[in-house]
Amino acid sequence: MLAIALSRTGMKPTDIWRLLSAGASDVFAWDHSDDPAREIAARFERWQMVDEILRSPLVKDNLAGQSPAWIRSLRQIVEVARFTDSSVLITGESGTGKELFAQLVHTLDPRRNKGNLLVCDCTTIVQELSGSEFFGHERGAFTGAVSARDGAFALADGGTLFLDEVGELPTNLQAELLRVTQEHTYKRVGGNSCIRRIFDLSARQIATWSKSNREQVPSRLLLSDSELDL
Repeated sequence: MLAIALSRTGMKPTDIWRLLSAGASDVFAWDHSDDPAREIAARFERWQMVDEILRSPLVKDNLAGQSPAWIRSLRQIVEVARFTDSSVLITGESGTGKELFAQLVHTLDPRRNKGNLLVCDCTTIVQELSGSEFFGHERGAFTGAVSARDGAFALADGGTLFLDEVGELPTNLQAELLRVTQEHTYKRVGGNSCIRRIFDLSARQIATWSKSNREQVPSRLLLSDSELDL
């Protein structure tokens, strides 16, 4: 359902959230567009495509569920995955299907020549080696570094970087990842030059976080455009 207001000046944020909570999929202000009828028609066309994906075996065979809340979450993630290149933060308790949703985002990503889905289990990353895991290292950077190695950001270039349980990372490493996301550059451990990657265009970022306290979710880590709470 699309809720349409004649003017955006009469709509308060509380009014918008009330409409969304009541079941509206989106809220549209008629005076927000130079051609509102065409924009509304395009939105309905996109929703029809979303419904077709929801009825496909890809979704029905892997993410079964019929509750209104579940269907609403599915519609949201399908629309984000298929029609945007947004980074995504998925929150929810253990067992709610966060990893399945992340895999669905990657599968529905329409980029041509899309790379692989690279999964980083943040609960298993040792702090002493975290720099190498994410950014790679040069030969001789530390004991045992017998050759240069690419990290997760380089390996995910052109594909999807999935940070599972991102909130388990140490605070200092979260700050380093945030800097990479903002500045699109990083250095290999033991390296002298910055490596530039345009992550927001060439690699999609997805993260999951299972803590129930929403204030603890490090959404700023990804500067995520879309957040889904399961």
